[in-house]
Amino acid sequence: MFMFKIFVGTMYCGENEFDCSQQFVDEQKNVIISKYIIKNKPEHEAAKELYSTWNIVKCEYDFFVQVDADTILAHDYVFDNATQLLYSHLSPLRDNTKTFTSLQAPLYDYLTNDYVMGLNVYSTQVEWDVNVDKLYTDRCTKNNKTMRTDNFKEFPKSLVPAGSHATRLSNVQAYHYGIHRGLKRQFDKRDKILRALQNLPVFISSMPRVFALQGFEDCEKFRGTNEFNYNDDKFLRAFAEAKAKLI
Repeated sequence: MFMFKIFVGTMYCGENEFDCSQQFVDEQKNVIISKYIIKNKPEHEAAKELYSTWNIVKCEYDFFVQVDADTILAHDYVFDNATQLLYSHLSPLRDNTKTFTSLQAPLYDYLTNDYVMGLNVYSTQVEWDVNVDKLYTDRCTKNNKTMRTDNFKEFPKSLVPAGSHATRLSNVQAYHYGIHRGLKRQFDKRDKILRALQNLPVFISSMPRVFALQGFEDCEKFRGTNEFNYNDDKFLRAFAEAKAKLI
């Protein structure tokens, strides 16, 4: 049986889900996997390294899958299902709007209690610019025609969701999430977190959602700076202040 060769990229900075995430990556079936893990670097630096590396090695692979360190795949055939689906709809021509060059599958997101588009699969037809924006680190592609649940009605149930996102996150992860999404003005996510906090049973852990909402509230402190990475002094001081306030 033919198996696709997949380059799996992950940027890690202390996420609680990392070990479990990597276990599920290792257990993927019917594919050949090579992992590239970048640890404890600012996000834009890690992204630049990851995409630069992919540009160098892409001729050796069929697909690039980016798995965030806080993502846990749903089952052992996620990569196989996703790459087979994308391969069957790859664009033979750049102007062919009925085909695709990448795939984005939904994940169940703990904080919002909703699906988010979080698992990205790229063919080698996608072109990468390594001049990565410090906030929008993934907006650096060309010829990227993405298959999603909203534009492809035959999206398989085996990939909805393709996994979970941030289901074991720490308070500092949640606070960082709020700052990062707040800087991107993704206030719909803030509203979903608030609804989840208000409506879910009390026995479900609420503190990460509280810290995420505090991150949204504090995000303007970081507007125009690049000091919102986990190891930045400004971020650490802000988190310490939030922790003193909330706990």
